[in-house]
Amino acid sequence: MTFCRAAIGASVLALALASTAAYAADLEVLNWWTSASESKALNVFADSFKQQGGSWVNTAVTGGSATAKAAAVTRISGGTPPGAMQWSAGPSIQDLGEQGVLTSLTDLASQGDWLNKIPPILADKLSYDKNLIAVPVDLNGVNFMWYSKKAFSDAGLEPPKSWDEFFADADKLKTAGYIPIAQGGTGVQFGHLFDSVLLGTVGKDVYNKIFLDHDAATAKSQPVVDAFNNLRKLSALADSGSPNRAMTDTTDLVAHDKAALQVSGDWVKGQFVFDKKVLDTDFGCAPAPGTAGYYIVTSDVFAFPVVSDPKVIEAQKLLVSVMIDPKNQAAFNSIHGSIPARMDAYSDNLDACNKIGVSVVQSSPDNVLPGWGVAFSPDVEGQVYDLLAGFWATSSMTAEDAASQFATIISSDK
Repeated sequence: MTFCRAAIGASVLALALASTAAYAADLEVLNWWTSASESKALNVFADSFKQQGGSWVNTAVTGGSATAKAAAVTRISGGTPPGAMQWSAGPSIQDLGEQGVLTSLTDLASQGDWLNKIPPILADKLSYDKNLIAVPVDLNGVNFMWYSKKAFSDAGLEPPKSWDEFFADADKLKTAGYIPIAQGGTGVQFGHLFDSVLLGTVGKDVYNKIFLDHDAATAKSQPVVDAFNNLRKLSALADSGSPNRAMTDTTDLVAHDKAALQVSGDWVKGQFVFDKKVLDTDFGCAPAPGTAGYYIVTSDVFAFPVVSDPKVIEAQKLLVSVMIDPKNQAAFNSIHGSIPARMDAYSDNLDACNKIGVSVVQSSPDNVLPGWGVAFSPDVEGQVYDLLAGFWATSSMTAEDAASQFATIISSDK
């Protein structure tokens, strides 16, 4: 899907602001950000909205994104939609656009010229039938390697830049007393490891044939078989507690210097901070092996269901302007740990991990690549996660068999 981006005026939704400044309609904002840090970040938008005359009604749904999305769909189907709702970039938001239940934001985006300020992959994955249907507020980087500074120092090693280098160094890490790689047992953890392994093994062109074109022949080709073989080698370097481990416990292995590294998204940085670990002193971050120069992303977005109340419609416009404002995005992401969706919203107060993503987005936007949820439907994403978990746990499954099943799954999502 291609989205045409018009380059006009630099003002940020001035017309929307002019029409919304003098009212205080309630706007219910349904979201799944319930932790203390998430709520603090979301309050950046809530406070700005209130300061400009809006009345924010927060509906935070516990249980994660799937539970919140199900609640939103039920509300829409029942005729009582929230005024705004958190979602994820990708096919699932496009499905709602196809159903005609989301307000088009194309005119507002054109007025603010902010489609030229976000990576092309987002403009594409947040559009249906040439209509923009959601506001992106962040970019979450997936292909990060989080590592224990002590582990690599004790082993006399530098963090690996390729998987072959890591495999060659693994014995030294074990001899120094460390689990080479921390890995948990949930599907999403395998998913975030494998997209990094895949990109680091096959390169951008093959990766995009799979993630953008859903090409079955490519998905079972020899480079992908090689990626599954690398995943098999990694499974032999994890510890026996891996199968039942939650993500926070996986990160703790690195944070407490029991494992050398973990491959996961930028959200795990919060766990290191929670454990009172200091970046570049206790732990480090780098692109996952073989992925330097690329940024695999997911994105949190907010969509606005179609409503009939004129006051709520005006409140929706105001919230759009608040969420896309570069200063608000900078403030939100400084707390959230991700980077702004707007490429002109980056501040100078970025840590070393954020700067990795920003350097890619600013210098090579075409190297911002889709993660699972951006590229595939939730059903296909879940099937891939199940396949990866099964492959990790079943040593008798060959890489060729896994690649063949992978091809069948991803080709079903046209």
